[in-house]
Amino acid sequence: MGPYDALNSKIVNKFCSSSQLLEILVTQLNKYSILNIRPIIGVEKGLDVKGMSLFAQSFSKIYSLTNDQRYKEDLFECSNFLKNKSLKQKYGFDCWAGHYFYHRGFDGDILTPEIPDIITTSNVIKAMVDSYLIFKDEALKDIGKSACDFLIKDLLRKTDDGLYYLQYDTLSEDKIVTDASAKGLTAICKLMPLFDDAEMRTVACKLSEFLIRTQDSDGCWIYTKYKSGKIRRQTDFHQGFIIDSLVEYLSFAEPKEQDRLIDSIKRGVNFYRKNSF
Repeated sequence: MGPYDALNSKIVNKFCSSSQLLEILVTQLNKYSILNIRPIIGVEKGLDVKGMSLFAQSFSKIYSLTNDQRYKEDLFECSNFLKNKSLKQKYGFDCWAGHYFYHRGFDGDILTPEIPDIITTSNVIKAMVDSYLIFKDEALKDIGKSACDFLIKDLLRKTDDGLYYLQYDTLSEDKIVTDASAKGLTAICKLMPLFDDAEMRTVACKLSEFLIRTQDSDGCWIYTKYKSGKIRRQTDFHQGFIIDSLVEYLSFAEPKEQDRLIDSIKRGVNFYRKNSF
């Protein structure tokens, strides 16, 4: 169950009759209602892939700290769930859709269980690496590499001014979501110690350059830029994800890159501290 799951209801879908406006309105009503209206409108529960990937990362960390076998067993179950939810048969590479339900965003974009997105795929990559480091199962590492190939082959795009970024999902050609590239960069950095792969290093460098170059003078990043020229600003925890990605990449950067990275991180942290707390 998630805040955007209103359309996981036969009643709601019948009422909306594929109307984009009604789908957005009902989704937002369900999200912001002070009462849990899901039982009333027939929203069904399910298991969220993105959520399970976060649980897997958490179980691996707790197991590493406690050596408690319960968490190792939980991690094993999560990893198997994630492997079985891969959309590799459809896309040729391992990749994942975030939600078990159809979702209509406020800007009209849709997400379905058949549309892989970078946020979920990146989190599953991190979960696969964490699982591999505990279980030493080469198949887990290979799944992570396959998913990285999906990011590079299917989602890597180039802006008009020559910067490389990662698209949010396979359909979102009309917008650039800054946080998406940051999430992808973090996932690639997680994989790089396991593979001597020049393409990974090159893409990571290009993504870090994109993040540095698109940072505003006050240290923040816009959330979304549309091809129409419209800009969406959302200065919340997503700023932190971008800072995290640059910190992750810092140790892999060439010495000549590091000063610019550190400057970007400092300005980002300064904005985040002053404006988000």
